Amino acid sequence: MAFRISRSNEELRNEESKRKCSERKLRANRDNAQKSTGPKSTRRTRHNAVRHGLLCDGISELDLSAGYSELLDQLIAEKKPVGRIETHLIESIGLYMIRIRRTRCLEAQFLNQWTYHPVPPLYERSVKPQRDLVQTLVCTFQRYESIFTARLIKPLRELETLQQQRNRDRYLL
Repeated sequence: MAFRISRSNEELRNEESKRKCSERKLRANRDNAQKSTGPKSTRRTRHNAVRHGLLCDGISELDLSAGYSELLDQLIAEKKPVGRIETHLIESIGLYMIRIRRTRCLEAQFLNQWTYHPVPPLYERSVKPQRDLVQTLVCTFQRYESIFTARLIKPLRELETLQQQRNRDRYLL
């Protein structure tokens, strides 16, 4: 039994003609697109990007810039970067390490606040939704920590590859 891999030009043209919309359908799609005005209210979603501070660029107030500088100095002493690219990779590594630290700090603050100052339930049945909220937020912190750890590994591997290539080139000379 033989299988045909390629299709003839006629088959391709037939397939293209099947995919085309009629003028009526195309006009209806355009009219519906004009009616779409986007979200009615952004009251609940407009602050999603800044709600927890995990994704803020650079160093935040939570991170203590002195701590970042100290970490950067330690990384430079440990990895001994040569050139601008390796220095940039060291800075990226330091930033992701700070973000992981920020995630852990925010998670600990949240858990401490929840443990020592829980919102008293009005009814017994309201305890379960609050526990679900705690579990959801803890999972969110852990998910961000995993994301930042994965992002940390990439520049770390790139730096190690560059340094291995440089060392190999040095021995060949």
